[in-house]
Amino acid sequence: MREPPFRKRNASARIVWTVAIAAIFVDQASKILVETTMKLGQSDSVIGDVFRLTYIKNAGGAFGIFLGGGWFYFVASVVAVAMIFFYLRRLSVDQTLPRLSLAMILGGALGNLVDRLRSGVVTDFLDFGIGHLRWPVFNLADAFITVGVVLFFLSMMRTQQEGAEDHPQADRSPAHS
Repeated sequence: MREPPFRKRNASARIVWTVAIAAIFVDQASKILVETTMKLGQSDSVIGDVFRLTYIKNAGGAFGIFLGGGWFYFVASVVAVAMIFFYLRRLSVDQTLPRLSLAMILGGALGNLVDRLRSGVVTDFLDFGIGHLRWPVFNLADAFITVGVVLFFLSMMRTQQEGAEDHPQADRSPAHS
């Protein structure tokens, strides 16, 4: 006997919310740990000069990108969250990877939104690089968003490939006309 569709949808929604809430929790817990154990501007080596914990406050976007004032990033976050909810409702419950990737993006976006609501800026602390060649300092919310976006695009590419394999174009060469 097949499972009723509403049960499958409810289970899928629970998984999405579990991933999103876990991402928010891990992100916020890590930021609180940094804020309570480090001084603003402090940088401590974890793995030589390659990986450091560097506590900064970021008024810009992901990876320190500045595209406008604080309100711009707040509004952009709210719009992104709304778009994720819209898209999640349009996805089939069987589309597990796209749903999980959107849950990661949602958790990351909400994690940074919590910071903006709490203090107007985002706490960043993950610092990778060698010497003066450094990636912009970021946080776990940024990492969840980035990994989620990559997984989402990979899942969409896979879906396109599967669709192309299911509907091969007819051979239109002159020999078959």
